[in-house]
Amino acid sequence: MVIKNEVYMPKTGGEITRKKILETAEMLFSEKGFDGTGMEEIASKTGINKATIYYHFKSKNEIMEALIHIVLEELEEHLKSTGNDNALEKTDDVADKIQKEISFIMSKQKIISIMMMESLKSDDTNNFLFKCAELTINSEIQAHQNAYKLNLKKNLEKEYFVYEFFTGFIPFIMYVIFKDKWMKYFNMEEKELMKYFMKAFKNTHIEGHF
Repeated sequence: MVIKNEVYMPKTGGEITRKKILETAEMLFSEKGFDGTGMEEIASKTGINKATIYYHFKSKNEIMEALIHIVLEELEEHLKSTGNDNALEKTDDVADKIQKEISFIMSKQKIISIMMMESLKSDDTNNFLFKCAELTINSEIQAHQNAYKLNLKKNLEKEYFVYEFFTGFIPFIMYVIFKDKWMKYFNMEEKELMKYFMKAFKNTHIEGHF
């Protein structure tokens, strides 16, 4: 099988095992929290011995970092694929853009929930949530500068970054994290919740772009 003129190579046993470890760890971290999950439990749930876990990852922190780096790489690809869609030139395009962004975040719901929990720790020096925000907002800034021929000065760029983080990035994250619990608690259908979220997002964040 040839893909883009490159010979397709099947995954090795080691790569399959590594992927299985990461998937199991992601599930456990999201259910029990990073601190509440031990290496023994990851090994047990994965169905392999602890020595194999340590062969692939030196520590639980290394597993977490691997999970985050995968998300960062996929986020970067997602932002490249959306291109100038980030520049909302027409209000008619807003609903479609919001749906695309929420769909992407929903596909990463577990790891994003973990990142949110980890970001609240006082000793979180990496703060991968901020790294995701930085990637997203820098892409947004670049798209707006290209679309509207803007050249933001450093102080305005900082102001724009704060605006995008607290009124754009975080609401998306919170929607994805709390969506299911909100619908259950308030007995609301997803279609109705999305409708109200869209309206609120347009009236707050999007209004600032025009």
